[in-house]
Amino acid sequence: MRSVPTIRWCPTIAPVLAALALTAAPPQAHAGFVFNVSYDDPGGAFSSFYGDITSHVQAAGADWTNHFAGSGSLEVVVRFSTGIPRATGRSLTSSFVGFSPTNGRAMFEQGMAAEIRTGIDPNGASPDIELVFNPGYLANELWFDPDPVHRTATVPTTRTDAMSVFIHELGHAIAFNGWRSSFDGSFTIPDGESTFDEREFFDGANFFFNGPHANALYGGPVPVTYGNNFHLGNNPPRPGPDLIPDLMNGVVFFRGTRYDISNLDLAIVGDTGLQPLPANPVPAPPALVLAAVGVLGLAGYGRLGGRREAGSSAAAA
Repeated sequence: MRSVPTIRWCPTIAPVLAALALTAAPPQAHAGFVFNVSYDDPGGAFSSFYGDITSHVQAAGADWTNHFAGSGSLEVVVRFSTGIPRATGRSLTSSFVGFSPTNGRAMFEQGMAAEIRTGIDPNGASPDIELVFNPGYLANELWFDPDPVHRTATVPTTRTDAMSVFIHELGHAIAFNGWRSSFDGSFTIPDGESTFDEREFFDGANFFFNGPHANALYGGPVPVTYGNNFHLGNNPPRPGPDLIPDLMNGVVFFRGTRYDISNLDLAIVGDTGLQPLPANPVPAPPALVLAAVGVLGLAGYGRLGGRREAGSSAAAA
């Protein structure tokens, strides 16, 4: 399911991840960004979820923005729809950053990234970020952490970790989105592209992200999910089964498992134009070791202006 992209011209396996040091260590806390959450929910039909959603949006937002300099306010609107299977996330606007040196297209960064990078809100008082949830998914699949900041409670093996889903969806709002077809890499709009699109290429069979920071960390172009191309990794025989444990993978989220921002995720964000703060270096994920985790089962796809995906369990792969 796809929606029309929005262009606004502006001036401007958790134990495995820990063992392999895949998760990025956040820099020292700073003033940071405030995430203000509102609800588009006529009649308050889903008000019983408001408290958990707000706490998780704020904690997930801090997980991302603690990696970047600056401070400010980001406005998030939450909606509910049975028209999606699970959850979606996107920036509600994009910001023009120049023209592509490779194809001459106008390039746009995600509105969330633009506001973090410049301190200027590209769409004024309007919401910056949209999250949409299927109510059944909220009620019957997601597990809301009683302490989403510290994340020390055990995730039930019968549920998908909500914080992982929220962090993942904000990853689409900050960088992992664009206007390329998920199946052949062609553009779905006539003359624009996202900063993620600029780095993504299709070799005739598979997608890759080709950015200097990401390539240096991974050891070459990073495999992108075929059919779900604003994500990382694939089931074999396509390349990138080693990336299935990554937060931004497009294959599966396992129940009972926490996911977090990896250094590779941050390298990709950096290659799209939003530079993370320096942090202690963490090794890139060893491909052969991660592959040994096994390839099991996130279905769906995304567009700038309409993320359609996220947080599936192994059972829903």
